Order: sequence, then C-alpha cells, then structure tokens
Amino acid sequence: MKNCSQSFLFTTKLSQIIRNGCTVTLTVYHNRLLLSGLRKTSRSEKIDKEINFQTTHYVLNWEYSHHSKDIEGFTLYKQNTKRYTFGGSNDQLSQLKNILSGLIGFTNWEQDYKFVKHVRNSQKCQIMLVKQENQFQVIKLIDYQETPEELMALKLIQKNPHPNVLGFNSYYIDNIHCYLVMDYLSQGTLYDLQKISDVTDSRRFKSFALIKNHTSRYQI
Repeated sequence: MKNCSQSFLFTTKLSQIIRNGCTVTLTVYHNRLLLSGLRKTSRSEKIDKEINFQTTHYVLNWEYSHHSKDIEGFTLYKQNTKRYTFGGSNDQLSQLKNILSGLIGFTNWEQDYKFVKHVRNSQKCQIMLVKQENQFQVIKLIDYQETPEELMALKLIQKNPHPNVLGFNSYYIDNIHCYLVMDYLSQGTLYDLQKISDVTDSRRFKSFALIKNHTSRYQI
C-alpha cells in the first residue's frame, strides 16, 4: 500500500451495502481512491482497497432516488460485474461525484445529460451536443478498446491544464465505447475561427507553438 500521508481531496464515511452492513472510509487523493474497512462478503475480514485512477478498470454507477434527482448511492463495477455498493447522503455523494468527475469513469451518461443533436457523425468520429440543466456540453464518442491513449492524454491535460487546450470534464464507459464530456465551444472549431479571424499568421504560429511546448513538456 502506498504512503497515504499525502494531502487528500475528499474523505467521508459511507455504508457498504452487504448483508449485516458495515461502515467504510472513502478517501480521494489526486491519483487514487482508497477504501478502508471494506468487506468482500458480510463475513470476511475488513481490508483496504486502493484504486489507481490512471490504470483502473473499475467504473462507477450512480444510483438516484425514484422520486427526485438525489443520489442515494453508487456501485463499483469491474468487467461488467458488480463488486461493491455503497450508500450515503445526497450532500456527501454529490460532492464526491463532482470530485471524481474526470478521475474515474462513470456509467450511463443519459442519466446526467439530455441529447440535443449530432454535431458530427462519421465513421471516425461521433460528437453529440447535450444539455445538463441549462448548460450545453459536447460528448465525443470513442472506441475505448482501440484508442485508450486518447483518454490517457486527456487525463494528463486535466492534471496540467492550458488555457488554449480544450480539456474534458468527465467520462462515461460502457462495454465498447467511451464518452468524453467536454465544454461546448459555440464559436466552432479552431479551423472555423481561423477562417474568419483577423489574427495574423505570426500570432497564430505563436499560439500553436505555446500549445505544442505545453503538450511536449508533459509528454501528452
């Protein structure tokens, strides 16, 4: 187990939903999630489990109340198999969800976003415009099994942001695809802006050079 003395982003106590139940301490660090006091079964010994955000195959399914939008709990899945289920208050789980967005994959993006239209739909790329409450976002659909390096690159950008590089906010995973949730740029792509912009070629080159230096520095 790694040294857990480093500063954490969030910690709370949750109820593990198993027969007879137990209380688990969940702690989120910058690079991992730590579950302390976890049981594999109701009769097994308590253990500590660590989930590395960069390499994990776990995904997280949020469970909502049937009568409201409150979050009642979540389940950790691995390879389509339910592993661990937890319950807690809406306040603590909502805060946890915000912190984990972009760090670990969620399931079922349609729970959180309403489809608006397809922005691009081709064999190589699918991009959808979606809406969450009053905010527009775009979801880029990629084949996670064929291009896992794209998700890894975006995670590095998220940890090392640059004002001229579009990052992402969260991601969702199903059996085949990964859905990357990004900010919606209403003015179009960089290519679209170039066509109508009065910016000189030298200034464009300088902007591209700054982005290239940033991505090269962090091996993105």
